[in-house]
Amino acid sequence: MAVMRKKTMISVAQTLQKPGGQLKQLSEQLSRLQKLNADVLELLEPDLRPHCHVANWRDNTLVLCVTSGLIATRMRYQVPELLSRLRSAGHYSLANIRIMIQPESD
Repeated sequence: MAVMRKKTMISVAQTLQKPGGQLKQLSEQLSRLQKLNADVLELLEPDLRPHCHVANWRDNTLVLCVTSGLIATRMRYQVPELLSRLRSAGHYSLANIRIMIQPESD
């Protein structure tokens, strides 16, 4: 005969605060990416902002998604200055910026 254990429900807040928990790590990564996205958008030329967003940060490389090849080309010319300005804004471990094209879906 199987013994049934009573499961205790925990709140989402408790789950997110659990030290070393995967949800906590995911939540922290999301917060970092949102902050980084805000910093990137602030530093970009106004006409590029709607066409660019932070996709990931991995191995000290920032991955930016842009909506077209034209925007990607413009962004590649701006990478050295953007890299320098992001480091000055506190993202000291940033070593590289990679541009990926992700067309907008209709």
